Amino acid sequence: MARGVVVGFDGSEGSYAALRVAVQVAQAFSAPLAIVFGYEPNPMGGKAADYRHQLEKIGNDVVAGAVEVARRQAPELSIEPLVVPLRRSTRCSRPPGSARRW
Repeated sequence: MARGVVVGFDGSEGSYAALRVAVQVAQAFSAPLAIVFGYEPNPMGGKAADYRHQLEKIGNDVVAGAVEVARRQAPELSIEPLVVPLRRSTRCSRPPGSARRW
């Protein structure tokens, strides 16, 4: 994964606004830009597996559109498109030993 500016993108109006700002920030710091579409796949097979493939395709299409927009805004910018399955966290949100004592 690229070091630099990372922006989540889902094709919504808000994500386009975030993309515009992320491109400006990446340009200002001469940093690469990672455009990320995250999805949560169902671990089951059958129709659920087909659903996962559809989510990947949607993600690839959405991110490809975002890359085009970013390239129009900043043709020289290094852009990394990413479509990634999200994983459920199995860790505590607090560091060990910081749990609230009753």
